[in-house]
Amino acid sequence: MPGVYDWMKLGSMIGKISAEWKLCKMPDMLVGPEDLEEEDLEIRTMLMRWGYDTKFLDDVKINQYESAIYKNILPENKDVRNSFTLGIYLIELEIIEANHDDFFLGWNKKTLINSIEHSCVILGVYIHDTDPETETLEYIEEVKKGVIYLQVSSDRQMVEKYKQYDVFISHATKDKIEYVDSLKKEIKKLDISIFYDTDELKWGDNWKKKILSSTEKSEFAIIVISENFFDREWTEKELNAFLNRQNNTEQKIVLPLLYNITPEKVKEKYPGLADIQYLIANYGSKKNGFSKKDIALKLASLLIDRYKSTR
Repeated sequence: MPGVYDWMKLGSMIGKISAEWKLCKMPDMLVGPEDLEEEDLEIRTMLMRWGYDTKFLDDVKINQYESAIYKNILPENKDVRNSFTLGIYLIELEIIEANHDDFFLGWNKKTLINSIEHSCVILGVYIHDTDPETETLEYIEEVKKGVIYLQVSSDRQMVEKYKQYDVFISHATKDKIEYVDSLKKEIKKLDISIFYDTDELKWGDNWKKKILSSTEKSEFAIIVISENFFDREWTEKELNAFLNRQNNTEQKIVLPLLYNITPEKVKEKYPGLADIQYLIANYGSKKNGFSKKDIALKLASLLIDRYKSTR
């Protein structure tokens, strides 16, 4: 079943489609203008995946989606209801910020922020020290991270046996300062447990044994592949250990992250990665890949799905 982050995401989608309807001012449309059909389909797909019949939306106008969800499917659970409304509040605050209009959608900014903070208190969402008035977009991101952490923690507790680490970051030492250290910090902000050698290896540890045992104790492995990764004894041992686990268990473990290197070079060097979907990291001024924040959020989403599936 969906958790608090899932309901918040649904609320954001409902809030967006409602806002778009108000912007278009087309109250007689059932599905909405053409550019809203994709959002409508995404909402229905999400609900069906959760086991809900979406026929109740067939004759509902876009501006009535929120009340229809409340009436037909929203459980009588304060966490669920607060998560759902929190998603709506966040998207409305985002739209206010984008339009620089404090009275857009009938809300003013301060009222929305108060409503968001009230929901966060009820849910137990911790927000880092960010000023919602002057750092609004950063504040919205912090709230979302807090809800993700809440769901990851909740789902993790539902699993009787789970790995000691959510993720192992395999990388070349030469890439630490330039990239991997800051990636680790971004992932850590979501309270995801990480095996990162410089954090986990203590004075007097048998580092070879600890690294190899940790490859068995990690749910996922982000493999940061660069030119520096090639032909290093321990990076290749780590990669082989995770590939062997993945092949034996037939469960997704290896998450290749390409850093300043082409997919062709990686496939040539590691044929075993040829069929595994990779991400390309942003590098320097090149912004055609994924930011560290995007990578952290994608990892959190994978963890939520994994822990949910093993309940």
